[in-house]
Amino acid sequence: MDLLKALAITGVILIHVSAGGYSHPVGSFDWRSALFWGSVSRASVPIFLMVTGALMLDPRRELTLRQLWLQKIPRLLASLLAWALIYQLWQMGRYDGGITPQELVEAVKQVLAFHHQNHLYYLHMALLVYALLPVTRIITAHADRHTLEYLLILWAVLGILFPTFKGCWPLTLLRGIPTQYGLNLAYTGAGYGLLGYNRVLRFSDICVCYEGRENKFFKDMGVCVSMSGNGCRTFETMSKLTRDKGTSPFPTLFQHLRADESANVSRIDIACDDQDGYLNMEQIVEKVQTNELNSRMTKRSVIVSYDGTRRSGSTVYIGAPSSDFRIRIYDKALEEGVEGHWVRVELVMRQKNANAFIEQAVSAPSIGKLAAQVVNDKLSFIERDDSNITRCTVCDWWREFVDELEAVRLVARCVVQHSVERIENWVDAQIGPSLAIITRTLGWPHLFEIAHTAVSRLSQKQFAILVFFYVLQNL
Repeated sequence: MDLLKALAITGVILIHVSAGGYSHPVGSFDWRSALFWGSVSRASVPIFLMVTGALMLDPRRELTLRQLWLQKIPRLLASLLAWALIYQLWQMGRYDGGITPQELVEAVKQVLAFHHQNHLYYLHMALLVYALLPVTRIITAHADRHTLEYLLILWAVLGILFPTFKGCWPLTLLRGIPTQYGLNLAYTGAGYGLLGYNRVLRFSDICVCYEGRENKFFKDMGVCVSMSGNGCRTFETMSKLTRDKGTSPFPTLFQHLRADESANVSRIDIACDDQDGYLNMEQIVEKVQTNELNSRMTKRSVIVSYDGTRRSGSTVYIGAPSSDFRIRIYDKALEEGVEGHWVRVELVMRQKNANAFIEQAVSAPSIGKLAAQVVNDKLSFIERDDSNITRCTVCDWWREFVDELEAVRLVARCVVQHSVERIENWVDAQIGPSLAIITRTLGWPHLFEIAHTAVSRLSQKQFAILVFFYVLQNL
């Protein structure tokens, strides 16, 4: 173990010493030398982690939660904070020639907020490794060889191969959630699997979860109802809460939620669509990048997607991911693969903001007017024609979009594309010619017999599609 530690230490030194060679011209002797020594010593950090595993995962070595959290993790945390502060002060003194009391206070704040230099990443990683030791020790002590091999393969694919090659074709074709399939999402998602409900009911894209885990921490979870966008359309189509023909059931639902003191709306998304050409994504991206907007939300980001070397779209986020209110702006037509102009402004409200919106929606003249009020309060794109941002002129195209938004009303009985229709479209596009061959050679009775025999092989999900279709026919 001592020899491995010595080799790892030497390798880390080599990595940092050789890094300067990358600043030389590509292909030069210095550049090639840096590439060689950097590659040879690249395994140093993994060796450190493997030594930690060999020592800390030994079942003969006792490790209680008390020892872990009162001894080992505090020591590691103290080392991290101490070195982070040292580097922070050294950086300040190096460039400023001295350190003022105010700078010292700011340095401490940065360190306590974990705003550390990147080269301290190993200590951050070590904290996570130590925090997971109670779980990994159980796995290594009791899992059989096949289970350990499965876990290692999963780790290698998600933790090493995917992050390494996700910039290469065909992984570059992935969009949205699959791009997060690295190990960070894997171990985050695994924890959620321990929580939640025992039973769930699904109807179209409406999900009702009930019966929390048999645990004192989760016994009072109540019932969780989740509706996607298509689920909301289904609810509008089939709900008995609709008071008048052509109106939406959501105002009545909001009244019920408001009247129940135990009800809580954890999240509500309001989609504000522009199909009249008011909004231009390139113009919006430029406004965000040049800070030509008036908003109390200081966290802003632009995500640009590429299809190979061609720019395939962009998404603008106003507000932090963890905040109770966030605005997302993107090209919905591009996402759906349809022709025409369709830019969507999504208001994502959580917890207190979601409940406040429900509270206001009960008495608001229309959802459109309420959404317009929220947008006006949170964001406006401006022309920089005044030194005071609050006196700057609001862009005409943004003002026209918000004015149009006020006229929007919730309308029930929207056309919902049923799963049967999607299946029909798929059959027509994918196997239509094959069906034509069967009917012209073996005849319609043979095709009917195939379909009749297949009924016994329907899955529970496919049977639910049938039931849903029959219910819609009887509305």
